[in-house]
Amino acid sequence: LNEQHDWLIDQLGFRIHPMIPVPNAEEGALRIADIACGTGVWLLDLAKQYPQAQLDGFDIDAVGFPATRGQEDHHRVNFHLADALAESGFGSKFESKFDIVQIRLVYLALKGSEMWVRMASNAAALLKPGGYLQWIEEHAQDLKVVQRKPGVKRAAIDQIFQ
Repeated sequence: LNEQHDWLIDQLGFRIHPMIPVPNAEEGALRIADIACGTGVWLLDLAKQYPQAQLDGFDIDAVGFPATRGQEDHHRVNFHLADALAESGFGSKFESKFDIVQIRLVYLALKGSEMWVRMASNAAALLKPGGYLQWIEEHAQDLKVVQRKPGVKRAAIDQIFQ
């Protein structure tokens, strides 16, 4: 998951999409959540970039959660066991608390439109009014490559996909 994160950031060129305004707030005022956070690599990466942020990761399994004890950012990065598809959502403790909520690469786990709707609804419930949902998925059905830099030659990658 960590290597996949590095690859994805390299391909996208961002951790938070540049069109999402990230407030330069006092410590703890900026809250960011990652749903299906896995190892928490995205959050730990953000902790370095946004030292004022409070970061929360949610996953159905804690096996990937890092041991944050001893790291300087451990008080700002928290991990929670939670099912993003639960009918009850993430609970009132987290409702309307986050400026940015991220979901990425969950398409294999979501079977049927009902699951997509529930995850989107649960994620939206986490957002403060005016907050942003960043949802990144791979376009795996036909292996389409979307360029981030228009005009860059891509003959070699097109040949590989053919």
